[in-house]
Amino acid sequence: MESSQTTRANCYSRETTTRYATIVVDPETDGFNPESRIFLERANVTRERVHHVDVLDDGTFVGLYELHGDADRIRSGVRYLPRVLSYDVTGTDPVFIYLHEEATEPARTLFEELRSTKIVLDRPFEHRTDGTLQLTIIGEDDALRRTFDSLADIVDVDLVEIGDYYPELGNLDALLTDRQRQILRLAVERGYYEVPRQVTHQELAEESNLCQSTVAEHLQKIEANVLPHVIQ
Repeated sequence: MESSQTTRANCYSRETTTRYATIVVDPETDGFNPESRIFLERANVTRERVHHVDVLDDGTFVGLYELHGDADRIRSGVRYLPRVLSYDVTGTDPVFIYLHEEATEPARTLFEELRSTKIVLDRPFEHRTDGTLQLTIIGEDDALRRTFDSLADIVDVDLVEIGDYYPELGNLDALLTDRQRQILRLAVERGYYEVPRQVTHQELAEESNLCQSTVAEHLQKIEANVLPHVIQ
């Protein structure tokens, strides 16, 4: 018979350290939704963020996506996508689109795998300029490792960074304007903050259609707004 001390010990939860892993997946190589990709290219639409996506019990998807482009072209084009069951387009810049659609098998497998693990998805997910999707998963070390390994069997995935999770750092995004977030995302992707630096102000300016002094000013303001909060 168990002692009363053992019984009481079994009543307490185990305290763990919450960790995060930022990963990049490349859905383009696995045929997640080729019709949508073709439509976006033809309509000159840029994918910005995935604010919500989930698999329903019937295997279909619902999602809320943030796009940059002409709302009328998006509205007129999305109706012809073969997998879309219903949709709604709102806003101008950015444009938000709600989709209820049939999922491709790779996409369904990916999100069902995410739902079956002991991790939390930190939304929104960010679309990068190269077509990949960056997302952050939160949980214990073992759960993060198992999730990464499982995803690697389904889709091309790379680990960007991993560390202890501090929720307050997620609010730093609110300190930046939309333009500053775009410049910062481009700077990070192009290696501006790598050692040695992989890109110059001029190269960032040419890619973002801005002048060099404007890019330099944006980066200076970004650092001035964010860094004091990081060291608190």
